[in-house]
Amino acid sequence: MRAETRRQLKTDRFSKATIQAAEQTVHWTVEHRNKIYVAALVIVIVVSAVLGGWYYLLRQDERASVDLSKAVTTMDTPVRPAGTPAQPEYPSFASAKERDTEAHKQFQAIVNNYPHTR
Repeated sequence: MRAETRRQLKTDRFSKATIQAAEQTVHWTVEHRNKIYVAALVIVIVVSAVLGGWYYLLRQDERASVDLSKAVTTMDTPVRPAGTPAQPEYPSFASAKERDTEAHKQFQAIVNNYPHTR
């Protein structure tokens, strides 16, 4: 019986302390309800802004990568021999200067359109 009484006393102290802490937490929460709502709203806005910015930059990187691939393909496009007509199904350029000019335009467009990409 003595062991039960000791256990009961320990349990009672623990449960009283736990209940008291819970009551204080509830009381504090009720007192600061508006501040908690504002803080939660600010956190949601900040997290949304960070995720939105991350998504935007990710999409910009993808678009820049696609445009870079097109520019590199243009740079690697063959130059057809003089006097050979252009074939619509196979892109080619009449001279290396023409090809380089077109590739430069595409590279410059990438730099202008995607200044914050890696």
